[in-house]
Amino acid sequence: MGREEQIIEERIKKIEELKKAGINPYPDRFSLHEKRNWSKEIKENYSKLKGEEKSKSSKVVAGRVMTTRDFGKISFVTLQVFIGLIYVNGSGVFLSIICYN
Repeated sequence: MGREEQIIEERIKKIEELKKAGINPYPDRFSLHEKRNWSKEIKENYSKLKGEEKSKSSKVVAGRVMTTRDFGKISFVTLQVFIGLIYVNGSGVFLSIICYN
């Protein structure tokens, strides 16, 4: 058995040990136990912003990515959530959100 197979076997054993201890070796980073943010609520909260005004709050949403468009320094993503669509655009870590119901 080669070195690669040994490493794979060790990793599989470690995963099995974690599972036996009741630990999920691949935990989700998105918790559904937190308060969910619906597109309608996000639209109501952020529609009060004027022009280039920015909010210091952040929201976590989950949805299906329907479209993506990348134009180098700026990207656009359309998320389909349970109620409506969320249109996200931004560059770097800044994202702006526009919701359509």
